[in-house]
Amino acid sequence: MLDPQTSTPLPSGWDALNIDKAEALRDPVSYQRRLNTAVERALDQFKPDVLHCQHLCYGMTAALTRLRGIPKIGVCHGTDVIEACRNRKFRDSFRKNVRTLDRIIFPSRGILSDARTILPIPAEKVRIVPWGLPARYLRLERKLAQYCTEPFHILYAGRFDESKGIDLLIHALSALPEWVHLTLLGQGPIRSKLSNQIAQLDLEKRVRFKPWQNRDDLQETFAEYQLLVLPSREIEAFGLVSVEAQAAGLPAIVSRVSGLPETLPKRAGVLAFTSGDVHELVDRIGLILGDQMLWSDLAMRCRANANRFKIQDTVDQFMTVSRSLIHA
Repeated sequence: MLDPQTSTPLPSGWDALNIDKAEALRDPVSYQRRLNTAVERALDQFKPDVLHCQHLCYGMTAALTRLRGIPKIGVCHGTDVIEACRNRKFRDSFRKNVRTLDRIIFPSRGILSDARTILPIPAEKVRIVPWGLPARYLRLERKLAQYCTEPFHILYAGRFDESKGIDLLIHALSALPEWVHLTLLGQGPIRSKLSNQIAQLDLEKRVRFKPWQNRDDLQETFAEYQLLVLPSREIEAFGLVSVEAQAAGLPAIVSRVSGLPETLPKRAGVLAFTSGDVHELVDRIGLILGDQMLWSDLAMRCRANANRFKIQDTVDQFMTVSRSLIHA
């Protein structure tokens, strides 16, 4: 790994390369050359049995895929697919790296489908391994979301950028009863643009911003709301925040984008809507608003659904793929 720019010491047995990632922007050719050399030296000493290449189009993976004779597993994070779709340089790197990898782990079939628009990926290379939650978030004795009306609290949690469709959610709020309130939890480059939209729609009294929280605090926060909405417009690798909310008994409505619908309970059509369709989003929220029985049924099903995504299962599947390559 690269040296993290934090004061927190690395765990015992971990090592980091003393290379400034910011150099990739100033002089990408020199940066990649230095990274390649540092990786070769480190692996010559460490002699790994298998390489996990995080992200499919960035510098570290490009350095690792140059090495011969060591099995390599690529791990898709979603941002790599987004960058490859937007930028020719990243697209070329994505294609080159993917052809070199022995296996590629995708967190959802949706993001795999998006990746295959960049280049064909043979089925024998692919493994689908969903992201997971720590066991403590799935325990029975914990604070859960409760049904409430007037006010009914909707939560968005994530990055503030154009691809997330937050403006659609704000437009939807303007069409919902005045006792429906919205909290936007996160940070990002379009914060001021969202504030302007809220002011133009005269929604200042119904919308509030909250800063991003760590995972434990976010779990407590989920219990204060009645609905999570993730209205993304573009590629989403998985949608872990949807599963995290469901673990707290909070129903989640998501757009039908990439891997997001795969985080929902089966046969829960009311919790998904067509990306970009404000009217359908308003309709979905409206069905839940005044129906406590439906809300309770969805909350129960969402909580049970979260148990499908345990981080220990993710770890076990990563190890199974790794061992199979080493043995091969």
